[in-house]
Amino acid sequence: MKQFIKAIPNFHWGFRFLIFIGISIIGMLLTIIPALIIDLHKKNVMLSYVAIGIGILIYVLIISLLYRFWKNISIEYAKFKSEQKIIWSARNMFYFIISLLIYLLYHLLISHYLDHVDDNKVPNITWFIILIVFIFQAVFAPIIEELITRGLFLSLFFREDKEWNILLSTHLPVYPYMIRFAVAGIMSAFISSTLHGAVSDMAMYGLVINGLLCVWLYYKTKHIIIPIALHMFNNN
Repeated sequence: MKQFIKAIPNFHWGFRFLIFIGISIIGMLLTIIPALIIDLHKKNVMLSYVAIGIGILIYVLIISLLYRFWKNISIEYAKFKSEQKIIWSARNMFYFIISLLIYLLYHLLISHYLDHVDDNKVPNITWFIILIVFIFQAVFAPIIEELITRGLFLSLFFREDKEWNILLSTHLPVYPYMIRFAVAGIMSAFISSTLHGAVSDMAMYGLVINGLLCVWLYYKTKHIIIPIALHMFNNN
């Protein structure tokens, strides 16, 4: 099975695309769990606590499988492991802090605009809802999203051992890597942004910026943990 997984990136792009779509559907189905738990809490409090435990187990299992899948097909991780790098090295911390400052600067620039926007207050916000949102959307969701839209997507379609990728011409004149990186980054950021379903232009811009920064972090650090950390900060 492990050898089969490693061979997947070398299969026809259509087969890889189907695999990616299937995994993305699983990721989207997971987003139903928090809403089901909140709805169950209104009917049966004790069962809702049991549902939280079951939901956490499901998320942990899926995350574990996706993480192992990513490690088996990712050339970036293979480089990271072979060079015996440290995830939170000084170099990676520098890239993370730079990305964080860029994102904070964006929020600072739009803060004046948001002050003039009427808040759509959501009624009946309880500690239980806050707890569910924190566990499943602030903690688990970024891990799932980054593993799918950064780790798996880029590893399946934009591998560094391929001279060209499936979306570009086989006769580009100059800078093939730069063009590949730009295309990969834009597509990955677009996919992750649309999955969120932003309700305003400002929110969509923020999601795109977050996506682009996560792509940059992934390529620079060669590990999915750093983009996940940035995404978690964004969701909180």
